[in-house]
Amino acid sequence: MTSNRIRLIIYVALIATLGGSARALCETTEFPVARDLWVSSASGEEHGNNGGAPRLKLKGYQEFSLLDFDLDSLRGKKIKSARLLVTLAGEERLYRTAVGTISEEWTEGTGANYERQDGSSSFAMRAEPDVPWFTASEFLNARGEYSDLTSVIFSEGGSIWSHADVAKPSDGRQMIEVAPEIVTSRLYGFSYGFVLFDDQGTELKRDGDNVEIRLFPNRFLYSREQNKATQPYLYVEYEDPSERELAIPVESPTNLVFDARDLPAGSVSIEWRQEHCDSRGILGFEASVDGRVVPLTLTPRPALGASRRQNADVQSFRMRLDRLDPSVKHKVELVAVDSLGRKSEPSAIMVTASERVFEDWAHIVGSNADVAPQGASGDKSMLPQFGGSQVAIVNEFIKFTEDGKTIPETNENEFVKNAVWNAKEKRIELTTARNEFVGFQIAFLGKTPKARFEMSWENGDAEKEKNVAWSKKSIPATAFYRYAKVASPKGQVADPMLECDFSGKSTEESDVYYCEIFTPAKASSGMKVGALTITNDDGDRLTLEVRLQVWNFQLPNELRFLPEMNCYGLPENELDYYRLAQLHRVYVNRVPYSHRGTVGDGLAPRWDARSREFDWSDWRERFERYFTGEAFADLPRGAVPIEAFYLPLFENFPADVFTGLDESVWPSASAFSKEYRATFSRGVELFANEIAAQKWSKTRFLFFLNNKSDYKRNGWSNASSPWLLDEPASYRDFAALQYFGRAVKNVVRKKDSAGYRSILYRVDISRPQWERDSLDALLDLYVVPNDVNKRYRRMIAERCERDKRIVFTYGETAPPHESAYQPVLWQLDAWSSGAEGVVPWQTIGNSDSWRESDPLAILYPPSDASGGKVAPSLRLKAYRRGEQDVEYLVLLQRVTKRPRVELETALRERLALDASSARRASSEDAGTTRYNGSSPDDLERMRREAGTYLDRASKALERK
Repeated sequence: MTSNRIRLIIYVALIATLGGSARALCETTEFPVARDLWVSSASGEEHGNNGGAPRLKLKGYQEFSLLDFDLDSLRGKKIKSARLLVTLAGEERLYRTAVGTISEEWTEGTGANYERQDGSSSFAMRAEPDVPWFTASEFLNARGEYSDLTSVIFSEGGSIWSHADVAKPSDGRQMIEVAPEIVTSRLYGFSYGFVLFDDQGTELKRDGDNVEIRLFPNRFLYSREQNKATQPYLYVEYEDPSERELAIPVESPTNLVFDARDLPAGSVSIEWRQEHCDSRGILGFEASVDGRVVPLTLTPRPALGASRRQNADVQSFRMRLDRLDPSVKHKVELVAVDSLGRKSEPSAIMVTASERVFEDWAHIVGSNADVAPQGASGDKSMLPQFGGSQVAIVNEFIKFTEDGKTIPETNENEFVKNAVWNAKEKRIELTTARNEFVGFQIAFLGKTPKARFEMSWENGDAEKEKNVAWSKKSIPATAFYRYAKVASPKGQVADPMLECDFSGKSTEESDVYYCEIFTPAKASSGMKVGALTITNDDGDRLTLEVRLQVWNFQLPNELRFLPEMNCYGLPENELDYYRLAQLHRVYVNRVPYSHRGTVGDGLAPRWDARSREFDWSDWRERFERYFTGEAFADLPRGAVPIEAFYLPLFENFPADVFTGLDESVWPSASAFSKEYRATFSRGVELFANEIAAQKWSKTRFLFFLNNKSDYKRNGWSNASSPWLLDEPASYRDFAALQYFGRAVKNVVRKKDSAGYRSILYRVDISRPQWERDSLDALLDLYVVPNDVNKRYRRMIAERCERDKRIVFTYGETAPPHESAYQPVLWQLDAWSSGAEGVVPWQTIGNSDSWRESDPLAILYPPSDASGGKVAPSLRLKAYRRGEQDVEYLVLLQRVTKRPRVELETALRERLALDASSARRASSEDAGTTRYNGSSPDDLERMRREAGTYLDRASKALERK
């Protein structure tokens, strides 16, 4: 018996297990694999080639395989179905498996054991060592493009995909269903082969309450290098198209329009519609510009993946092209291609690319001469004396180590003259907008004297009140802080801040003090002249001149950039944390439930399972003041509602996931009981109704899933989620997020009301490159690691533009013994990379944080040292500084009427924001981004340059 005959018998047997019929044999052709390649995205293996290995490997997103077949004989045929026959080369079987197209050519290679092989393909490069997967350089600017294999598979770069559960093995073989569109894509130039991927990924094996978590099992298949009997084969069922089908012409693309506004020179965006995408089997489009073919990777295609949109038969498409000559018109032609390879008549449009030349920072804001003082050489003998010590004024976030060094490191010139201090003139020089906090530090170099401080202004009384003055006085109001010290690898360093109380003329002892000044919105603009007086009980006295330039514009009370202080619990005095955050132009957001599936005490309204209603009374009394802003009415920003709030809705409230889920079923509606689905939807509807009825429309109410399957290691009943809902890894996790996103959107899209629109779907995704199109048209708030947002900027930006998502970047704050400028630079980095906010993943300290350097202690809990008050960290004030700096940039964008991307580019160059690195222990680690390219004076000069421009522009508008 021939090997072909044996395989045919195997195929018939497997088809029978899939519910197929023998009729398929009459119209089925077998295709042996022509080339295959196993690649790895794992660290250290991403440049490796396994094209000569006798096996292929599937291991979640870590390792997967590419295949190709010679299918030319099928041209013109109607593909009815396709199945891939593989032979297992290990004990692990396949479960749900995905197959997709590849929209770039690749080279199989002959490597093994992750060998680096020049000219061959790897996960990282289309051709090692330096040919990227995503090229299209003729029509593409270099704007942070990603270049690994994820840019040309699984809905990216003109690719499509499908997946299905795989039946149990038969004689060591399994049959994988392949969507007909994937086969026809290979036939007609829309693909260069097939990607084969394990969607099951990590497995949870349950025996009662006992759970074994099998992290990405190794699933091996034999490759063509093993032998012909065991290599992969593709079986395609087909027939000739009918005369009726051939008589229906392929419709041309319609409604072609172009737009070049806000794009850089040479760029243009083209949009069009295609009717009958599904019913007529439209595969994709061939595009050309002045006769030049546009690469497949830039040409969008009709969706095929699991997230098919509604009304998919009529779809809209957008294509961005760069590097066109803006001085002439260009002819763009589009041709639709159907599943028989037939082409429509071309549709054409004449387009004109943008002429806008993006300018650098200096050209946007003007010359920085006389705007911000430059540091200069000087002798420390110029420093004034007080109490046997030299006194220096330094930038507000410079830190001092025990041995007298500074963080970040500076030279002695910094003490003599910097952006806020002139020792020779004994003058402090500050600038501010109205409704802004600015600060500086008073450092005693040498002996540490006791001291007290008083700020007075011309035509005004000395400041004698404390924080009650923030919102009451028209003159600038002042507060002073001293520091507590925490142990660190660099010795004792300052971070917790203790407010000084000089009301009883008492003195404090500290080597460094922090002074902050708030200028109310009703203050007049112009130069304010004042004096900082330092005294002690010994009769020592030092007076320093203070010049505060108040610019003729103000920062808004409502934040336009959102620093979210994420946390997982708050002490009983939660109001103090919310208020301290609001004072610092950030907001606290607490996850209200646990991995065990329980909701924190009082963090959700009481649920009555019988009536399926919430009792809102206690919950409303506790939290309403945050949604109305009443809790903050006496603070500088006034009664501004909290910017965002996690809803207590999740996989185990109000519906019970332990009884409502069949975990053996792929996460979709069919995996959940009818009762579970109805209860969950009811919970969403009740929250939407309550938000609408109470008119809490200014707070973003976030539906956020934080729980992880990892916690089921201690027992099935000890954790509610069988998926990684926070930082998903296996595609199964993304499928669960897709289900819940659809369940929420099915409710909130029912009514066009502010209450319903206030509920947003948020997901924290550490690996957006593996998301595919699972969350398209579902996700509102996209939270990704800061470094990942920059690496996959194009991918993320396209999703956000298409779905109107907003992006936050998350990470970890630098610890107290590192630069306190990190939060400032992180926010500027995030904004200039397209983000609307940042999320340090944990921000509430504990009692140990007062002793040891703790990166997570942004807000310190009450202690004896703080007088029983919640205390800010210096890094919390750095978050405020960064948020205020972004407000300058938002104002600058509005005043200059320039595209945001132009200001983003200019800022990154001005501050060398690309000179950064992210330290991450693993892909699950939030990561801490370090910045090495900007000095404190650089940041101060940038702010003053922007402020001076805004001041002049505001005065010019007044004159008009």
